[in-house]
Amino acid sequence: MGWSLLISGIAMLAMGRILAFIKVDSLITMQGPNVQFTSERGYWIDDHIIPPIDRGTPIELHVSARGSGGPIYVFLYPLSYMIPPAGEVGGSPIASGVANETSAFSFSGDAPIADTYVVEVISYNNTYTASLRSTFPPLYGLRVVTVPGLLFTPGGLAIVYYDRLRQRREGVFKRALGHEGTQ
Repeated sequence: MGWSLLISGIAMLAMGRILAFIKVDSLITMQGPNVQFTSERGYWIDDHIIPPIDRGTPIELHVSARGSGGPIYVFLYPLSYMIPPAGEVGGSPIASGVANETSAFSFSGDAPIADTYVVEVISYNNTYTASLRSTFPPLYGLRVVTVPGLLFTPGGLAIVYYDRLRQRREGVFKRALGHEGTQ
């Protein structure tokens, strides 16, 4: 059990601290909303979190309507513009537009700052398909396995150490009992 904990912990640390930050050209496809529109609920707001993108990296966003309902409003923000630090004022979106059943919304530009980005979609009685292409870490969500890795690695080491210590003691007792019985 100790070895499996140790190996799992090391693997989790590698995934959480290395794989989660390797940036490659990636594509995220988003669809929504996953709600039923009614007379009381005529619109829906979806926020899609995009992993961190470096400053100056090209971003391509494409949104098209899948239904024949109302308009779909699209906004692309750096997360720090939407949720600014205390005492600061947020910024305006780097891209905004409208998609409907006859026209799609497309944006192509460079990231103004290095940040996590948010695609906010407000759909009025309509569904959409959106895609964002840029260079970011597609396995960014794996960073959460760092904490279990930090717990499993020393726990596995402690169990391996204790197991070896227990084996040595058992060997000493067996040898002592073996010598005592022959005398």
